[in-house]
Amino acid sequence: MGRTVVFLVLVAFLAPLNAAEVNLKNIMRELETNLLIIIESLLVDDREQLVLAAKEIAQHPPIPVSQRMLIAEELGDEMAQFAQFDQVVHSLSLELEERGLLNSEPELIRRVQEILSACVSCHSVYKSRIASVLAGH
Repeated sequence: MGRTVVFLVLVAFLAPLNAAEVNLKNIMRELETNLLIIIESLLVDDREQLVLAAKEIAQHPPIPVSQRMLIAEELGDEMAQFAQFDQVVHSLSLELEERGLLNSEPELIRRVQEILSACVSCHSVYKSRIASVLAGH
């Protein structure tokens, strides 16, 4: 029962962001929600929900241009590496979406671990700098 309630609460937050809500902070919150749904889906063996959450991650809205410009100004030459982290998460999420119904659980778990690793790596390198530059705007 407890897991079901948590799962339903998380699903309630999956409503797509409207244009006024699209900003990096809300995009990250939506990604976090989808990652939690993927983990919950693995725990309860709900492959369909796993596939849907992976698709949401892969298709997250882009960072608004105004925020991308501020981030690019802050990161300079590091912007390519920042974008690469997003590309890795995108590619892995697409793989998870495509294989979610077919692959064995250990394979899916490895893919989720790779997604989490890319997210945490990006956060450890860039989160404080990006949060700081966006806080003033």
